Amino acid sequence: MSATKRKNSFHAKNDFRGLEEAVNALLWDDSENNDVANPDLIIIPPELDPLTDSEEFDEDNLDDNMLPTDLSGCVELDIDEDMIECDQSTGSSSVINSPLETQDQLSTSSSNSISEKYLAIDTRNCKLLKKDSRYSIEYNDNIYIETFDTTKESFAEYTPIMVFKEFLTDEIVQYMCDQTMLYAHSHKNNPKFRIDVEEMRVFIAILFFTGYHKLPTERAYWSLDEDLGVPLVSEAMTRDRYIEIKRYLHLADNTKINNSTDKMYEVRPLMNMLIGRFQQIGYFHSNLSIDESMIKYFGRHSAKQFIRGKPIRFGYKAWMLASSCGYCYDLDVYCGKNSVEARNIPLGASVVLNFVEKIPNPERHAIFFDNYFTTHSLMRQLADMKLKASGTVRENRISNCKLDNNKIFKRRSRGSYDCRYDTLNDILAVKWVDNNVCSILTNFDKMTPMHYVKRWSRESQSKINVPQPNVCATYNKHMGGVDNIDQNVSAYRIAIRGKKWWWVIFTYLIDMAMTNGSFICQSIANAINSTRNCNSGVK
Repeated sequence: MSATKRKNSFHAKNDFRGLEEAVNALLWDDSENNDVANPDLIIIPPELDPLTDSEEFDEDNLDDNMLPTDLSGCVELDIDEDMIECDQSTGSSSVINSPLETQDQLSTSSSNSISEKYLAIDTRNCKLLKKDSRYSIEYNDNIYIETFDTTKESFAEYTPIMVFKEFLTDEIVQYMCDQTMLYAHSHKNNPKFRIDVEEMRVFIAILFFTGYHKLPTERAYWSLDEDLGVPLVSEAMTRDRYIEIKRYLHLADNTKINNSTDKMYEVRPLMNMLIGRFQQIGYFHSNLSIDESMIKYFGRHSAKQFIRGKPIRFGYKAWMLASSCGYCYDLDVYCGKNSVEARNIPLGASVVLNFVEKIPNPERHAIFFDNYFTTHSLMRQLADMKLKASGTVRENRISNCKLDNNKIFKRRSRGSYDCRYDTLNDILAVKWVDNNVCSILTNFDKMTPMHYVKRWSRESQSKINVPQPNVCATYNKHMGGVDNIDQNVSAYRIAIRGKKWWWVIFTYLIDMAMTNGSFICQSIANAINSTRNCNSGVK
């Protein structure tokens, strides 16, 4: 079945008073077409000038449970019929299309050599056998590699504040001060405004403080009421000075913005500097994961996304490379496919390749990602780069794989599995029945040894042991790194809001620096305690 798309466009201003009415209209429009796959509701905001774009709301209100009352752009319905699994008349599995036809196209600033290598791979040239894999390389499931020993020694005597300053360094804070003063002098006509590193750190400390000490409004922290004001904040900085710094805070030179096509120009310098600090001690985890993260934002910006079913539905979508236990190494904010037309690579594959090409010694790492990114061609290229990879995969992307389709697998008992091994490309495809059908591609992992997991059985009204292939167990163990980071960031997320479109990205970045610093402190403390326990047991 060839992939087809149907688009229905509705203008929010003329036809809908809110998001709920738009969703109901879209559902009613497709109620008579039962054969079409699940539609995607996309909100397309208008293109605005990044210098004047701001979110219109009460900046002093710190309520997190705010939803947009209207749509800021157009509503577009995308229906991808290529996701239909099989032909009902014949019961045969769907025709597997080329990966270039089943995923959105992306272009980035990466080199063209990666694009040429990706397109040169012929996914039809493979030989499938119904057996387990036999790789020439072995997988060593270590949490840390040797560089962590150096990290532990260099940070052993550091206090938590000293560790945090290794990420948000004085050079980075001085850059923020310089750009803030430049903006105040040249754009706000206030040549007397001055700020130094220490005062900027106090301002950032107040932002962190609001993450775990929340009040109804921003000005309440300086309230004179005994049951509301916070002397710790009011004694560190006056309210008027805090508001003045927040008004002038800036992260890039606006005089150079016309020469840049980057939608994240305002925050790109800070983002690059922080990522450099995240990688200062190398990639010291052997298991890495790639996933998407949402940054909550309800204002108007051309990079804002709406993703149905996510805990954060409105905001900026960020791609992230993290360790399996929750340390961020790299991230990038998705700015839309209009800026990525230079490379004929699927979006998910391009994101993975952009991240992994920066990893030194890729043979020392294994990387995990979900079905948004996985294709047969991507697995082949990662194997050529000597990088071990595993990922869940959509059924229509398993190139020429003669596994039964998901509808047949769903009728099998829980714990059933099947596999095919591509002997020419060293890629293993596995399907396993759990609560749903799980499909995985890997270029390094194996079916055996089999594991057993506890699942609730309705028939016996008790928990039973369900067989699980080793490749599925390994994936579940190492895939949740980005989710761990989201959980850690959300626990003490900065509560202060700002009208500038890049404010949420700025607070997200410094929250990420705090989360990484906390991870280093906890890891070093655990390593030292483990060493002490081992030494105490030796007589």
